[in-house]
Amino acid sequence: SSGINAEYGGATVFYNCEDDFYVKGEATAECQEDGTLSSIPTCQPITEVQFTPLTAKKNKRNRVNLRCTIEDKSFNNKANVAFNYINEDGSIGALISNKPKYSLKQGKITYTVGGVNVLGKPETVLCAGVTADGSKKAIAVITIT
Repeated sequence: SSGINAEYGGATVFYNCEDDFYVKGEATAECQEDGTLSSIPTCQPITEVQFTPLTAKKNKRNRVNLRCTIEDKSFNNKANVAFNYINEDGSIGALISNKPKYSLKQGKITYTVGGVNVLGKPETVLCAGVTADGSKKAIAVITIT
């Protein structure tokens, strides 16, 4: 007898990593009848890169287009990007959008939230994103003028 309990065959194992690391490989594995796992991923450090904030100028109706750009192509239309207000105490405030418009022009990727009414809102915004595979994260602070 191998000492492996065959009744666990077919069970699923879920992997996750500590903060600032991502799962490289399959995040789930199947327990095989011989006691082995179908795959074993590794935890890799997340690479921090920077978004570039673009100017955000209010129009007469207190509306503004919020935009951040990056040239790193691993930030694509599947990346998770969100815009949040930054409160006066520096904490992350209300969500503006987690579904910005994605565009790729002349080698630059831009995420945009258009026509945001900023009347009475904080004057700084955080643009933060993570690539679809979780391997890179980027931030930028946008100042509304």
